[in-house]
Amino acid sequence: MDSAKPWSAGQSLHGQELEALRESEERLKLALAGSDEGVWDWNIVTGDVHFSRRWMEMLEYLPGELEGNVSTWEKLVHPDDMPMVMAVLQKHLDGETPFYETEHRLLTKSGEWKWILDRGKVMERDADGNAVRAAGTHTDIDERKKAEAVRERLEARLRKASRMEAIGQLAGGLAHDFNNLLTVILGNTRVLSDMARDGVTDAAVLREAVNEVDRAAHRGASLTRSLLAFSRKQVTRAEVLDLNRVLADMERMFARLIRDDIVLNVELCPEPQCVKADPGQLSQILMNLVVNAGDAMTGGGTLELRVSRVRLDAEAVRGVKAGPYCVLTVKDTGEGMDAATRDRVFEPFFTTKTQGKGTGLGLSTVYGIVRQAGGFVAVESEPGRGSTFAIHLPAVEEAVVSREDLPRDGAAPTGTETVLLCEDEDLVRRLLERVLVRHGYRVLVASSGSAALDVAKKHDGAIDLVITDVVMPHMSGPVLAEKMRAALPGIRVLFVSGYGAEELDGYEPLPGRTEFLEKPFQPEELMRRARALLDREPT
Repeated sequence: MDSAKPWSAGQSLHGQELEALRESEERLKLALAGSDEGVWDWNIVTGDVHFSRRWMEMLEYLPGELEGNVSTWEKLVHPDDMPMVMAVLQKHLDGETPFYETEHRLLTKSGEWKWILDRGKVMERDADGNAVRAAGTHTDIDERKKAEAVRERLEARLRKASRMEAIGQLAGGLAHDFNNLLTVILGNTRVLSDMARDGVTDAAVLREAVNEVDRAAHRGASLTRSLLAFSRKQVTRAEVLDLNRVLADMERMFARLIRDDIVLNVELCPEPQCVKADPGQLSQILMNLVVNAGDAMTGGGTLELRVSRVRLDAEAVRGVKAGPYCVLTVKDTGEGMDAATRDRVFEPFFTTKTQGKGTGLGLSTVYGIVRQAGGFVAVESEPGRGSTFAIHLPAVEEAVVSREDLPRDGAAPTGTETVLLCEDEDLVRRLLERVLVRHGYRVLVASSGSAALDVAKKHDGAIDLVITDVVMPHMSGPVLAEKMRAALPGIRVLFVSGYGAEELDGYEPLPGRTEFLEKPFQPEELMRRARALLDREPT
């Protein structure tokens, strides 16, 4: 470019041809200057690279301050970006892709990292097909990338604010449900206690009381999981979910969110409708839409929640891939919206509610989450005729696997190994100890991480498995596991917690020797997981 010669050595040009060539070269320089592109020209055989003046200006260098070779460029690429850049570049050099394009960071003269869009193409190959020369451009996209980062942070704050708004409305209803469940549990356990004291052995009555406690406990566990998934602050983790199951699990929550003068109808699809999404965010979508629908039906009405499936062709919705979609529909018979309101309904902070009644964040949060999952939201509404929000998410063929799918019949596996049990909650610790002893294990018990280390130090024999809570005062389960691994490199660890698996984030994993079991769980599930971990081959 800057140093290129307009004609080859020894070539003779007439004056008119020379003038035309000079004009063409001038137009090329003007085009490059106007496009604000930095240009590179790479001789792959020699390693020499020509960097244009604009290329060096982007990185704050003056002409002559950088050596023109490929090692110069390699030194400027961010270390975290280099593996990706080299992989993409190598595929193009090998002829697997028609051109080369990446976004990565380069080091400026002042020591700052600048994002650039790197595009290039092999211009010459030898007789054997090997790349000989490549050329391309660098575009400064630093401001765009920074703006994207700011937008992501703002969207995260919007989701949090919207989530907290819905949680406030939900709390009263959940307290009502939990009080009902506790009444069932406490009442039946008192019946069982009285029967045991009086020596009553009526099997039918005993079985019914125990079953009622079991059903109430499972209902409470389901409510807790839904609330944790909804409110937990965590990195998004997409997993395969059946929309039928999600809607069924949350139906009672929805009943608590709406008034008594609103009729709730839930229609599930006969077949599983599986999508890949974050369960907490999907719960948040539904909560926001249900809350808005309830607010729109000031004089009562009907709220319909439906799961269905559609197939979209390439022309159906602009910017959306063709294929099968699972649809979550939330339909109300409320006030409805005019065209102007529909056009703004997903704008952050836009709300039709009176001051103090809403933040205007709910629907913008819904829109952002759905688009992030590869879907879209269709809205139908007219004044006086209610509103319909149809959440379309790409369908997946993967099956859903959950703890409810695991078999519960048959005897739980037993063992004779030594288990170190560390749990700071007395009731839970005593229960787990009884379960382990009943199934043949020798159990060493500790109520804290430091106590567990003392028990292990005083124990003469082998310790085959550590079962520990994750979140404990003074020393967490993962820290205890690391200390145990230092003393016993082959130790196996089973983490149990009432929190999610994300509580392990930030700790070095124990590959091949670690499992996680979320509370609440059945005794046979604990035994299966412990047995599987003990039987696993060392890695």
